[in-house]
Amino acid sequence: MGIDKPSPNEAAPKNPENMETVKYKGKLFEVISEQVEIDGRIMHFEKVRRSPGVRLIIGDGQGNIMLTREFRRELNKFDYRLPGGKVFDSLDEFNSFKSQGGDLMIKAKEAAIKEAKEETGFTPSSLTHYSTSQLGATVEWDLHYFMGTVDRSEGKAQELELGENIEVTWFSEEQVKKMILDATTFSEERSVAALVRFFNQPETSHESQAKSEGTLLADAITERGLGSIRLRTKNLASLARISDVIFVGSSLVGKTTLVDSVRAAVATNPELATIFQIPKRIITRPERANDNLVENTFVGNEIFNSMVEHGEIGVHWVRKMEGNRQEQYGFLATDKDKIPVLSGNNAIINNKESVSPASLLPEALIIAVYSPEDVRKERMQQRSPDLLAEKPEEARYRLADRAISMYPEAHIIIKNFGRYQDETRDDTAQLFALLAKLKSK
Repeated sequence: MGIDKPSPNEAAPKNPENMETVKYKGKLFEVISEQVEIDGRIMHFEKVRRSPGVRLIIGDGQGNIMLTREFRRELNKFDYRLPGGKVFDSLDEFNSFKSQGGDLMIKAKEAAIKEAKEETGFTPSSLTHYSTSQLGATVEWDLHYFMGTVDRSEGKAQELELGENIEVTWFSEEQVKKMILDATTFSEERSVAALVRFFNQPETSHESQAKSEGTLLADAITERGLGSIRLRTKNLASLARISDVIFVGSSLVGKTTLVDSVRAAVATNPELATIFQIPKRIITRPERANDNLVENTFVGNEIFNSMVEHGEIGVHWVRKMEGNRQEQYGFLATDKDKIPVLSGNNAIINNKESVSPASLLPEALIIAVYSPEDVRKERMQQRSPDLLAEKPEEARYRLADRAISMYPEAHIIIKNFGRYQDETRDDTAQLFALLAKLKSK
């Protein structure tokens, strides 16, 4: 049966500006009365509005799906659900975010990562927006569905709120297909619909997601044979999408040298320039002799915090230093259509709780740069003799920060010492050429 369409002579409904009235408002819900003009008549419609929520479709890469078994007070029984929760704690927070022009999808992804960690004990290595479920004309409550994968051996303790009773369970895709058809077992109908679509659309099962962007990049690097680069293939396979590139490593491993090679490649290759952007790094410490001022700007904490508040700084985090001292690191905000290339330090992993936005790391390609301790010490003597002479405690602290702590998180390791050192700049430039080719497809 076809859908009736208005004839050209029929007047389309009009929604006059500012004709929405809030009849009731609570913490999470509000009741709206809306005036709509239809054929010259003013009609009043009521609807309920709630701030959005998130749900997660999480697999283990082996064909299994995570469900939570949760006691629901409204049902007075346990029910199987997709993990998830609120994007905002209140309607006021949601309305304020909208009025400021915030990117809702970024905020929703951050909430999904937070809910996964709290409800399940897992932090997905990457999340991709799958779909958004919208209710009808009388209720506004969007649910944003994200899909991702986790390593089941890396689960941690849940961080449940008071009153929550949630158990993490795993079922095969075939088992889940049967469970969602049983209303006594799985009662959230919107998630049933999302899962039915998920299972029945091509290229959506977790077995068929093996060729993630990380895997494709690993294949390309292996085929090219870049000698100074080592791959952590398991980590790469879980990287569904690459949104950022972050160089990490201890002081004096040579991160700046490698980023400079990317900067030179971007400056001379128009194709790379359309894909990558290298923002300036902002650091809250005094400038020292031999500091790279092309890469860095040094400011005080007050200026740094003001730049964050005004949106000038995008990514930022805290680095814990010797004693109780801390330094703040950040990067100037980048164009939304570019992949930022960031030169971090080990703190971006070791103190990941301080990283903002929280959505950065799950979709970031982490490149760990390694040089042995004796090589790093020699470089410090050559490049920062003033630091060794004037601040020996800080110098010892920087040398004691070892790159090996990055290995569990890294996707790629670059050996930047000895016989590899002559290859690293060229290998890094080729790595970014391969990534550019992958992203341009």
